[in-house]
Amino acid sequence: MRRFLFLFFLILILTYHFSQEESFFLAGVKVTLNASIQEEIKNKYIHQSIPVPIMLQKYVTQIHLIDQKVLNENYSIHTSGYTESYYQDGICVSSIIYLSNENFHQETLLHEVLHVYDSYQQISKEKAFAQLAEKEMDLSLHERIVKHYEKESYISEYFVESAFSVLLDSKEYQKNHPLTVKYIIKRFKEDQIIA
Repeated sequence: MRRFLFLFFLILILTYHFSQEESFFLAGVKVTLNASIQEEIKNKYIHQSIPVPIMLQKYVTQIHLIDQKVLNENYSIHTSGYTESYYQDGICVSSIIYLSNENFHQETLLHEVLHVYDSYQQISKEKAFAQLAEKEMDLSLHERIVKHYEKESYISEYFVESAFSVLLDSKEYQKNHPLTVKYIIKRFKEDQIIA
């Protein structure tokens, strides 16, 4: 009996140890591994992802790493992540970020975190923002959004692309989208994302 208990606890400890070794954190959240990941890709996520500002991390509660085949079947071979948000009475109560176990892009994590932020704050659903998107979305950005996303996502993607550029302090983007940038900076300050 003692030998059995010893082996049981040894297996339990080793299982816990190895599961902890494989796990890692992004944006302050432990990543749930739903697929195997090569050490090289894991290190890219940890060290080469564009950093997520601390004040945006509070919106992120779940990140799952999934098999690229799932993304290929449901989206496209170019997709490296997506976000699912869950609503109750029109208010976001939870969001999950799904990242590819193979297709790494350094901007994907921040892009998806901005979708989570938008899910909670619903900025892309504000009439004033939709009007800015219609007025300031330039042809090249519009073509890229139209090419990669469904029509009901255009304004949300415009928000994410714009917020991304604001956080990276893109002068060219600010020059071409001044009202959008001003609007996002105002909202970021209200939500204490930036000072």
